Amino acid sequence: MGGHVFALVPRAAGRAWLAQAASAIKQRARIHHVYYVLAAFDLAAVVSGLFLTHHVNLVLANTVKANLAWSALHDKVAELRRGAGLVNTPGNDVFESRDAARELGRFAAAVLAFWPRLERLKQEVGAKVVNDGGISRAFAGLEASMAAMVRQTQTLLGHFARGDEGAAGAEMAAMDRSYGDVLKQIDTFSQTLRHVENTMGLAELENTKQLQVLEYALGCMILLMVVAVTVYGHKLGSLFQRQWDELSNSSAKLQEQERKLAAQNLQLDAALNNMVQGLASSMPSSVLSCAMAATRSSTVWQLPSSASAPACGRS
Repeated sequence: MGGHVFALVPRAAGRAWLAQAASAIKQRARIHHVYYVLAAFDLAAVVSGLFLTHHVNLVLANTVKANLAWSALHDKVAELRRGAGLVNTPGNDVFESRDAARELGRFAAAVLAFWPRLERLKQEVGAKVVNDGGISRAFAGLEASMAAMVRQTQTLLGHFARGDEGAAGAEMAAMDRSYGDVLKQIDTFSQTLRHVENTMGLAELENTKQLQVLEYALGCMILLMVVAVTVYGHKLGSLFQRQWDELSNSSAKLQEQERKLAAQNLQLDAALNNMVQGLASSMPSSVLSCAMAATRSSTVWQLPSSASAPACGRS
């Protein structure tokens, strides 16, 4: 039987199409690099948030410590006021107790307690307050008024000890005026101290306002992160959907190709059967058996030529 029977569609075409589809999917899969960028962006946002939280906690701790320190200073100013009252008391009580020696002892003890207390307060305020803000002037006025009251009280007690109650009474009026000046200077010092405290608090508040820039930046980063993740997720979803559609289409095409190949095989089998039946009437039985054997050994893809058919015995 001469000539070639037409070959069926080769499988290499389907494989080439699958390789092309896989290459396209691989190129699209490079979008995973965006994930690394988003991860770095997320890390930067988290680190910025931790830094902001740590700084806010530090500012809060420093504010609490500063408030406690200022409260302690105001308590010491109140103690200083009570100390000034103790210095002034003997000059008034002597007219009631009429014991100049005892009141002079109380006065000396009160003076010895007042000056070291004032000096410690000056040192603590100087260590805490960077800008003077009028504190030195308030201290100077307080020291001058207190020194005047101490001299007047000593003079009053001296007059009373010598029995000169008239001079002692006149001196008591001057002493009370000096005591009023001392209280006024203490109040001035307290107000100055509060003014310095408020000024330092406002300066600290201005410093904390600078954190708002970082806060806004962090908020923008979080917003961008959410938007980027949303867009990236949508893009991934679309990519996976396209890949799924492509794979579904390729599967459908392969099934269609297999169906066509099966149909072509059936047509080929029918054609071969017709050829065999046509030749059966004109060929000897031995030649017919050889042709049927050659037909069974042929592939489904291409019929062998007459040159490649198995050799049969010749008559």
